[in-house]
Amino acid sequence: MAEERPVFEKEYICPVATCGRGPFNGFRQHQRHWHLKHVRDINELSCVGCNDTFPRRHHVKEHLMNFHHFTSRHAIIILPSLQSKMNVNLNYIDPGKCLPPLWEESRNIEVAMVQEEEEVYMDLQEYARHGEGVPRDMEYKLVKEMKLVAKL
Repeated sequence: MAEERPVFEKEYICPVATCGRGPFNGFRQHQRHWHLKHVRDINELSCVGCNDTFPRRHHVKEHLMNFHHFTSRHAIIILPSLQSKMNVNLNYIDPGKCLPPLWEESRNIEVAMVQEEEEVYMDLQEYARHGEGVPRDMEYKLVKEMKLVAKL
C-alpha cells in the first residue's frame, strides 16, 4: 500500500531526511523545490545562442539578455521557439518513499468526490433493498446490478 500524501501547511519542511529544506511558506515554493531536487530527469530549455540549458523560462530570458545582449522584448519573442531537452538532474536527492504534499484544496476535492461516490452507492443499496422505483437521476442498470448483488 502506498504511503498517504501529506497535506501542505505553512512552514512545511521537506520530508526527505537527507534534504530537510524549508520552511516553505507557499505551496508553489515547495513544488518548485520538489521539482528541482527530487525529480530524477528534468526538462530543460536550451539557449539558441550557445546551447546552455536552464530549468526555468525566466532563467533563459535573463541569460539571453545578459550574455547575448537581447532586449527584453526580443528575448520574450524567442522563448516559444526554444528546444527542450530531458537531462539528468545533477541536484537530485532521492526522496525514497516520501511523497510530495497535496495542497489542502486538492485533498478536499478528492475527499468530497469519494464521499459523493459512497453516498450514491449507499442510495443504490437502499433502493435495491426496498425494491423502490428508480429515481431519474440514477441509472437503472446500476440499481439492477445492486439487486443481483443483494440476492447473492
